[in-house]
Amino acid sequence: MITRRVWRALLDPPGVHPLFHRIVLLPPSVPRHYFTLANAIVNLVLGVGSHLPTLLLLLMPLILLILGVAYGLDCALRISTAIARSHEDDTYALLALTPGGAIEASWALCASTLYRNRDFSRLRATVNGTLIVGLVLTPVIALFSILFATGLTGRFLTMLDVFTNFVNLLTVLAVLYLEYVQSTVQGVLVGMLIPTYVQNRLDANIFALLTFLLLQIAVYAAFLLLGFTLLPILLDSLALDIGWVTMLLAALRVGLFYGIREAVIAGVWWRLMTRLNTSLSEFTLVSRPMRS
Repeated sequence: MITRRVWRALLDPPGVHPLFHRIVLLPPSVPRHYFTLANAIVNLVLGVGSHLPTLLLLLMPLILLILGVAYGLDCALRISTAIARSHEDDTYALLALTPGGAIEASWALCASTLYRNRDFSRLRATVNGTLIVGLVLTPVIALFSILFATGLTGRFLTMLDVFTNFVNLLTVLAVLYLEYVQSTVQGVLVGMLIPTYVQNRLDANIFALLTFLLLQIAVYAAFLLLGFTLLPILLDSLALDIGWVTMLLAALRVGLFYGIREAVIAGVWWRLMTRLNTSLSEFTLVSRPMRS
């Protein structure tokens, strides 16, 4: 699966690649100050968590959803800008002459851009920490739903009702995590693809922005149509207990969301491989960190 391959490569960047070493690891000759959307979101989340942790817990689903989409867009814009800049100053052509070819040049620029300001690492730690808190609170919230339901409706929930609430909460966490990971991967691939068509920074930014947003809209539209219109009709025909239908529907929606986004990512990936005249095996080779 393309998502898994690219995500694993992002988690293990080519740390001793000369370009990565120069941009990320070597101290800059002059202080570098970067403002990025991802950095702003991370600082906002950390600030809210430090001063208003209860508010952070209440807003966690919304924050994770916005964070995933915003970071994917941020990746697309930053990577397309970095590669387009290398085209403008004629360094990309030289990088593409190295043994790894154009795919290694694009990937080195991509990884260097994401790790230069530590945004990728900080954001991943923030998301993982938030999800761990969510996983810890999920069974507690599911059990407390018994008290809330009893007070509001006057009836006790069955164990099936409680388990259904638990599954629904887990489904929300799963979709939010998938949104973060797959939006990031989609943004990375879009950022690498656009400069193969336009090599001006302004044009690259505009087309990266439009392409990413159009793909997001297509994914959401397909998910809403299939997951909230066709799937309920299909499951209603099975004549199962409402609790089992709800849990089955939740699980199927997670799989559907992943599948739709994976299909979109695979399409962008195929186009990128075609434009760079490379293959998955070559990407796997060049994306492995070079060992000294």
